[in-house]
Amino acid sequence: MRRTITLVTFLLLHFSNAAIAREASPPYIVNIPKPQNTDLDASYVHSEKLLELALSLSSAGNEEIIVKRNISASQSDTLKIIAAGEGIDVYWVGTSIEREKNLRPIRIPIFKGLLGFRMSLVHQDTAGQFYGITDTDQIFQFRACLGADWPDADIFEANGFEVNRSHEYRGLLNDIMQKRCDFLPLSVSEINAEYKDNKSVFSSLRLYNRFIFYYPLPMYYFVNKENTALAERIEQGLEKAIDNGEFDRYMRESPVTRHLFPIDNWIHMQYIALKNPLLPEDTDTSNPRYWIQLPQTHAKL
Repeated sequence: MRRTITLVTFLLLHFSNAAIAREASPPYIVNIPKPQNTDLDASYVHSEKLLELALSLSSAGNEEIIVKRNISASQSDTLKIIAAGEGIDVYWVGTSIEREKNLRPIRIPIFKGLLGFRMSLVHQDTAGQFYGITDTDQIFQFRACLGADWPDADIFEANGFEVNRSHEYRGLLNDIMQKRCDFLPLSVSEINAEYKDNKSVFSSLRLYNRFIFYYPLPMYYFVNKENTALAERIEQGLEKAIDNGEFDRYMRESPVTRHLFPIDNWIHMQYIALKNPLLPEDTDTSNPRYWIQLPQTHAKL
């Protein structure tokens, strides 16, 4: 009898200690930058929640995962902070040769390449001129408004456009209102929300969608080059999300991208195709597992 009681006591202590050990395990914390605009930045939240999904799918057991908004910094400063390993672990940006040289990309496009499909915000006084465009050469008379840190600014310049750069997003909208530049090309995933959110303040703003600029520009998660564990974990989680259908379901349900489905509703519009000289040569844009494909018979302006 005493031996039975002793065994039971041992087992109770063993499992109690195991439970305490599990409870005492520190949470898995991943630091990201604070949003540059507001906490309601839908595009930011989309990428933040997808990161949480990837980390949860690559989690072992009942691990607590905390994605922490840690530091407020510009896009360029954020990437420098990640490279230095000084308080931000991961961020999501459009890729470039330089960025992939300085940081470690997880080469699964967060928006399946939608970042490179661009419609434009324009001033109401300029909208008529845009609707009068009948061939590609005419578009070069207009000046693009783009973020100073965005790879898009370099892409448009490399394709022959004059570009007006601003370090603040609201500065871009103000530049359109002041007619310092003519059009702000934004991805099809974000332009509707940006137009709705800003048209009350910038009353002369108009959404121009007669044609789409297209260039291959994936948005990746980037981490410090030495942070192999985090990179592999994000990659494994995203691959699992693709395999089990959660990735595509997330895109169909997210406030940022749900209006783009079904894709056939807009993918056959007219396009102006641009080259992206910043894209690393080994980037494979042909795999439909990761990329929404430009129709082979797409209409060109």
